[in-house]
Amino acid sequence: MNRNILRIAAGVSALAFVSGCAIGPELSVPVTKTSSDRYTLQWAHAYQGKRGIEIWGLVSRRGYAARSGHIHVEALGASGLLLGKVDSSLPMMGVRHRSGSFGARLQVADVRDVVRITVEVKARPDI
Repeated sequence: MNRNILRIAAGVSALAFVSGCAIGPELSVPVTKTSSDRYTLQWAHAYQGKRGIEIWGLVSRRGYAARSGHIHVEALGASGLLLGKVDSSLPMMGVRHRSGSFGARLQVADVRDVVRITVEVKARPDI
């Protein structure tokens, strides 16, 4: 019972956050997901935002020990040119609930130049 209430509350809060951000339609560019040995990306979608691209997704933890890391998002243009990148923190995942939703705002000059988006879960910081 508590599990369902927590999921409903998380869904309502995510909906309230999304509705206040003026997110446009889902982008038709492919989103490449890369999981790590500690985390699995369940899904990730990219939407037209007010000032760039909004990325939303669900990540789950493998096992109980993993608790640190971040989500790394990159927007790539033609011939692999990096147009923008952003890091987002992992959602809070407790002992019982090993998955959570994440969001990131990716600033790019022109969304039409983006041909691919990569979303990667990293257990260690970028160097």
